[in-house]
Amino acid sequence: LCDGPLRSALTRIGELWRQSPEGIVAEHRAVDICYQLIARLRSALPDPESNAMVAVGAAPPGDPYLLPSAMAAAVVHECGVNARNVGADTPAEALIAATVRYNARMVWISVTREGADDIGPAYIETVRRGVRERGAIVIAGGRALSPRAVRAGDGLHLFATMAELASFTRGLLDER
Repeated sequence: LCDGPLRSALTRIGELWRQSPEGIVAEHRAVDICYQLIARLRSALPDPESNAMVAVGAAPPGDPYLLPSAMAAAVVHECGVNARNVGADTPAEALIAATVRYNARMVWISVTREGADDIGPAYIETVRRGVRERGAIVIAGGRALSPRAVRAGDGLHLFATMAELASFTRGLLDER
């Protein structure tokens, strides 16, 4: 759902703002509707076990996109993880603090804002270093994450799709 119909529709709708102010209205309404849909779908899923692994996630400062992190939360929740979405425009220190507060073992970072090469890699590295001693792994992805700017390894995994995130999460849980 996230990688297919929602991504396709939002990509097309996201171009409408270039044509007229009504395009902005259409995009904002579509985002609101999708956010509500994701929240409803997630609430319809079974709750994770009380001892389930906890994951937290967010988007870096200057990245205003709500949906990608909400989608990631729903995907890992579906896998049986207790997901805590911190949201858009989140400082690294706040995401690290959430990792500590919730004793998270997995941290996702959604990099969606175009031109994020100026903050994405440094943000990801700051979070990775900040959660490494807690044994948490970092998962990063998003349309604006350049594989040239960020390299996987040493507790950092990169993904291009929500399906890859789900597969990785299920594998991680199987190992536990």
